[in-house]
Amino acid sequence: MRQDGIKLTEGSRVVNLVVPYGDEFPLEPNDGEIFRRSDLKTIFMYEDGVWDKLIRISQSKSFYTSEEVDAIATSKANEVLAGASAEKVQVLSDLTIALETDPDLGANVVTSIAERVPLTGETPMTGYLKAPGFEIVSALDAKIVLSDVTIDATALIEGVALKNFLYKADETREPKVGFIADWTPSVLSGTNQNHMDVANCIGVLMKSVQELSARVRELEAKA
Repeated sequence: MRQDGIKLTEGSRVVNLVVPYGDEFPLEPNDGEIFRRSDLKTIFMYEDGVWDKLIRISQSKSFYTSEEVDAIATSKANEVLAGASAEKVQVLSDLTIALETDPDLGANVVTSIAERVPLTGETPMTGYLKAPGFEIVSALDAKIVLSDVTIDATALIEGVALKNFLYKADETREPKVGFIADWTPSVLSGTNQNHMDVANCIGVLMKSVQELSARVRELEAKA
């Protein structure tokens, strides 16, 4: 017999943990899975292909009190600390003290991160954002196709004034080349003309290449 799940009561606090149990370990377990061997009266955790003993529970039952759950967590934490470097232990210790002395620390950190890198909105970031790749959503199921592009993209690009400039927030003062959004058509600089619309810029450049390629073919045909 096996029983799974977590029983939540009193809001979101875990009062009783329902530990999966049985006389045999489950087949194809996941890393981090907890299981109580009823015959051994011991809780194990599956990790790196091995069921490791966590703690012995004398009571033969499936529900555990918050104190017993804490004992399980403490046992696993001690195991982790035992294999951690002195530097990592010190970091955990410092974090524990900070959380104990400042109950709002966790909430403040989350708020600070949200202010620096918002998931939505137009709050600008400063500095460089580096990544091995960057993808713009382009699949058909994410779009409503309106019509073919008919603008004279080459003429549009020719009319954009390119400038050498510096970013005020860039302490390296590295010169850049590009357009000033305020002076550039909104198809490239957004509705408020205050940023570079990367997707539109790429699209307009692709359209311009198509136009120039067509002109080259036309001239080659006349030659």
